[in-house]
Amino acid sequence: MNIFEILSYGDGRVHEAQMSSVLGFLFDPHAPHGYKTTPLAQFVGSFGEVAKSALFAAALRQIEDIPLWISSFTRIDLKLEEIVRDSGGSKKRKDLDLVVRFYKNDQLKLVILIENKINDGAAVGRPNQLNDEYNFLRKAIDDEVVVNGQTGARVPLIFIYLTPEKIDQPGMSASLLQWRSLELPEKSSAEQLDFKLNYSWKMDRTVPEETSARGDMSVESLLLVILDLERAAKINPASSHADLILRSLIKFIRNNFKAEDTDYDDWTIRENGFQPNTNQEFWNKWSGNKLGSYQFATDLVAAMAAYATQKIVERNLSNIYTVKPFTSKLRLNLCLDHRDYPYLEERRSPPGRLLNLRFDGQTSQSKIDVTFDRREGLDYEDFFANLCNETKSWFEASDVTMSDASGGNRTILYISVHPDVSGTDVSHHLEPLMDEAIEAVLGRF
Repeated sequence: MNIFEILSYGDGRVHEAQMSSVLGFLFDPHAPHGYKTTPLAQFVGSFGEVAKSALFAAALRQIEDIPLWISSFTRIDLKLEEIVRDSGGSKKRKDLDLVVRFYKNDQLKLVILIENKINDGAAVGRPNQLNDEYNFLRKAIDDEVVVNGQTGARVPLIFIYLTPEKIDQPGMSASLLQWRSLELPEKSSAEQLDFKLNYSWKMDRTVPEETSARGDMSVESLLLVILDLERAAKINPASSHADLILRSLIKFIRNNFKAEDTDYDDWTIRENGFQPNTNQEFWNKWSGNKLGSYQFATDLVAAMAAYATQKIVERNLSNIYTVKPFTSKLRLNLCLDHRDYPYLEERRSPPGRLLNLRFDGQTSQSKIDVTFDRREGLDYEDFFANLCNETKSWFEASDVTMSDASGGNRTILYISVHPDVSGTDVSHHLEPLMDEAIEAVLGRF
């Protein structure tokens, strides 16, 4: 049984945030996996020669034994989704996937930032993302150093760009562009201790595994090394559950972060299918549990429904289709429902789905998780490239993360909720995505 495949079973999805949490758990020496500092030590140790000067600066001495050096820190703080802001007066902010800080006697010595991508499409259309993340965090580190009384100290920052595969591999074009835009060297120096490294989830398949020495700076390789060390009795054995999690994670990574069989026929009735709820029950649950994003979500759905209805009327199709919401306990599907072939709610996934709003997933008091369908065969990168400049600019400047759904032609948005911006305001910028969803649904019918 693979817990990661269970989470992505059927219509389920595993997102970057969940995979960042897995890494945070693995790298936390105090987490109940039983490996203590081994995963973090092996991760840092795999950086190779390029990291040495930065690590030496953090240690203030020669490092002979990375695991021993990692254990020598009096505190290691890991923070997921750390928020950093522009100090230049703009309202820009960035949510950092995973930040690891190393302390000795409350003195900050080293910081590692991990920007995580589990599909290349997540890098599309955000040329300034990495530079903003680096600059905002660099300023936060410098401020912390002053507060700690470390005036004049140089705390190295290592920027890890974690991608599905190495950025020079086919299918990594968007990630490669982001990588090149990050204005950091790939090696540290006496003048510039900060540097960037490309780490990947999957091993480099162009290099035979027996000759790669499992040291190709990949999470898959890292997990294999930990299992090898345990098998060779070079580290204390962890729990059987930890061993199972590592093996399951390796398989999940190799299968591109999805279950082996996630293809379902939308027209097949299943016992575990869509469990209908009334629209009012869905929104009552939302207002009772996530009131902070409730008004924004209801306004956004209402505006999107009105826009889709307007488009159907303009195309003289209102006698054939109607725009209707179908809700389950955790999701709202805004659909084009065919008047002659209405959607049967016991089916697993509505064939006329335009928009999917999740009560679960990444939705919280301050963020909503919404997905728009795309036409089959329309690549996410091509779709974004064809958006008008005004829409692209809005996405680049707003607190919206836009990515490609693994295993399907769907565009995922994580939209931050701000008190001065309504769901209706945001909906105008999402109209091109609704236009594409309408085309996708009409193509299926």
